[in-house]
Amino acid sequence: MMKQSIKVLLYGLLGALFLITLCIYFHLDEFLAYQESQKKISVEVSNGLNKKGTEIPAPPIQPFNLKEASYLKPALLQYVINEDKILIDGRLPILEDTDSLKVTLMEHCQTFKCERPILFTNEQSYPVWSEFVQKMVAFFHDENLTHIGITVDEHKQITLQGELTDAAVQAKLQQMIEQEGIAYSVKNDTVFTPSKVIEPVPIVDRVVTQAVTKPVVDPIEEAQRQVSEIIEQEQIHFERNRARITKKSQKTLDKIIQIVKDIPDSTIVVNGYTDASGKRAINRWISQERAKSVKNYLGSKGLNPKNIKAQGYGETHLLYVDKPYSQLNRRVEIIIKRR
Repeated sequence: MMKQSIKVLLYGLLGALFLITLCIYFHLDEFLAYQESQKKISVEVSNGLNKKGTEIPAPPIQPFNLKEASYLKPALLQYVINEDKILIDGRLPILEDTDSLKVTLMEHCQTFKCERPILFTNEQSYPVWSEFVQKMVAFFHDENLTHIGITVDEHKQITLQGELTDAAVQAKLQQMIEQEGIAYSVKNDTVFTPSKVIEPVPIVDRVVTQAVTKPVVDPIEEAQRQVSEIIEQEQIHFERNRARITKKSQKTLDKIIQIVKDIPDSTIVVNGYTDASGKRAINRWISQERAKSVKNYLGSKGLNPKNIKAQGYGETHLLYVDKPYSQLNRRVEIIIKRR
């Protein structure tokens, strides 16, 4: 009887050990992952003390996804003024035309010759140093500095380089860095070179002259004025009942291309119109085809087709409402806009 009880007890113990082994086997991965996460949290918490000795909360346990963290990549920028030229280089996120940083960087390209090998990419985040850079660029131009630049490297180190000829400007720049650059790593490598003092020339006959300042002409507006003048004098003509441009009008378009080809950040809109004779649907179709024909010709001569839009309006928007069937209502308009 005793031997039989011992045998039952041993079988029971072996069965229990077998069940425990099965449980550990099926939950081993979860058990190891839990142990590993607890080790990571303990290490992060033990090392994560700020200057005041307050414990920093442990980071999430889930694995770090590099694709989701692409926004952590730093942006780059270089903005340099060299006399009458501006260089804008680097990598920035894709910005709307109305974005304050983009507006600031491109603002003076109407009066300076700008070289812009800058890349806008969705792999970059919006730069945290945007406001500081905008204030520095505005300062450069407000003080009429001609040899100055600002660079932001991959470590978000902001460096100012160039030549200052006025001690007051130098002091103002240093004050701005101390006030505005607290949150950034700013390095001032500008050089102070006092300008030469020019002795006044003795005045024999004092002549009072009044300085005449020429107004700054917007290149887009000036180009539009010239294009409208050409079209008004020569107009764009097509072969009868077709959308093919005549040889004479091709030469007219060549003149327009010479005007607009060197204007940066411009978009060309080609609008086609007809008179009220014929069916409305056909009029709209022929006006659309003629506008597209002008677009295609401009694109074949070197202008970027992506920056050209064509639209046909048919007999709507008559130029002479009281003469709806007049041929004078048949026309093509070319409008130049800023992108």
